[in-house]
Amino acid sequence: LTVTTYYDCSSVTVKSLNPDGNGATVNPTDNGDGTLTQTITCPADTESARFVLMPTSNSAASITCSKSTGKYTPAFLARCKETRPFTSGYGKQLMGLSTFPIKVSTAKGGAAAMLVLASIC
Repeated sequence: LTVTTYYDCSSVTVKSLNPDGNGATVNPTDNGDGTLTQTITCPADTESARFVLMPTSNSAASITCSKSTGKYTPAFLARCKETRPFTSGYGKQLMGLSTFPIKVSTAKGGAAAMLVLASIC
């Protein structure tokens, strides 16, 4: 007599690299053979956000729980990376002038010196 123990995949916790609340959906599929597949779907792109599925070596868009191990393979659902464009901004850039050819000329009367960039191109 051989006794085989099977795990109930519907009670196994699904682990995801995706942050909560970004609109992704996870749908379970009963494969009919005791295994359970979970699939993540990223939200649709909007005017202000784009979503891209980012699988890794230990995550995927679909993961399947084995009834013989009670574990999902791969271990995690992938994440939906959210990208938002800049809508405004401010910036500064400091440039050193040592790489430009500089010509020094003196203002009338020698009161002040003025630097002139000979060539910027």
